[in-house]
Amino acid sequence: MASDRFLIWFVALSLFFTFTRAEGIVWRRLSAFFIAVTIICVAFFGEVAIYFIAPIWFGVLLLPRVALWQLRRSFVSEDWSLAALCTQVLSSLYPSDEWLAVGKLVSAHTEVQKGDRNLAEEQLRGVRLSAAFLARHPFLEEHLRGRAPTHISEQRKWRSISLTYVLIGIHAVAFVLQQGLDAAAGEQFSIYYGGLSTSLMIVGEEYWRMASSIFLHAGFIHFASNMFGLYVLGPFVERSLGASRYLFGYFASGLGSSLFIVLLTLEGLIPDAFSIGASGAVLSLVGSTAAILIYAYLKHKHVGALQQLKSVALILLIQTGFDLTTPQVSFAAHAGGVISGVVITSLMLWIRPARAAKSSG
Repeated sequence: MASDRFLIWFVALSLFFTFTRAEGIVWRRLSAFFIAVTIICVAFFGEVAIYFIAPIWFGVLLLPRVALWQLRRSFVSEDWSLAALCTQVLSSLYPSDEWLAVGKLVSAHTEVQKGDRNLAEEQLRGVRLSAAFLARHPFLEEHLRGRAPTHISEQRKWRSISLTYVLIGIHAVAFVLQQGLDAAAGEQFSIYYGGLSTSLMIVGEEYWRMASSIFLHAGFIHFASNMFGLYVLGPFVERSLGASRYLFGYFASGLGSSLFIVLLTLEGLIPDAFSIGASGAVLSLVGSTAAILIYAYLKHKHVGALQQLKSVALILLIQTGFDLTTPQVSFAAHAGGVISGVVITSLMLWIRPARAAKSSG
């Protein structure tokens, strides 16, 4: 039943956020309590209960996770106004001395931005974070070493986010063109002539379908969810690999995902059907992230990388279960993307090492 699947994945995602991201035993217990409440409410009131419980989950788990994503990005791009906002959200939801200390760290960088370096040095001297806290948030450790930065690099800020936004822009243009083409030539026109179908590709020798299918989507929700995934996963891979290898890996893994579908179809393991969407390429970023973290741990023994790798494994486990139990979702495309991401990124890292070890936080 659809409601059963909905409940299973809602609880699974909740468990993931609870036991990997909750700050402190009180919030873990509170999250566990809401998991139990969710199960009971859905059992008695059905799927509609989710709409009442979801806002609570958003405040307890999802909002802090989004704030952590943005905090990491703001430290990399040196956007200290955004970092201050994220720190304020996190210290409000998870009141602790350590988040207050992170607030002082952000304030120190803000003072540098204003030109008051002496005040920044004074604030940094009062920052103390435990080893356990730094293990959960390793990106903070490098900012506690030595003195406050002497300048703000606008070039670094642009490089850290530019290609991810460019990729989203390319997909957005393709989506708009697809809607216009379908409106002019008929519904599903672009999917029939651009989607990945193994039989049509081989009979007509239309091998370009392996690439064109990456830029087609079944609707706005499909498009928006993939772009959100790219927005969340892209920046870490981009700054770890560098712009050129990030771009190559993204498109090469997208093609790898398409090739994986074709091979499984030819072997008779999956039926021949139209496959579209950037999800294979986007999921390849999860594989790339895993490869970067494995490299950072094996090569440089980063404990933080190992902790993050466990979270990646949970994401893959949840995604796999969702794919296998949800109709019209291509498990082959997602699996092919993840495998391609791991293989291609590993080859790039071990043949010519990148900045992965320094960026794993």
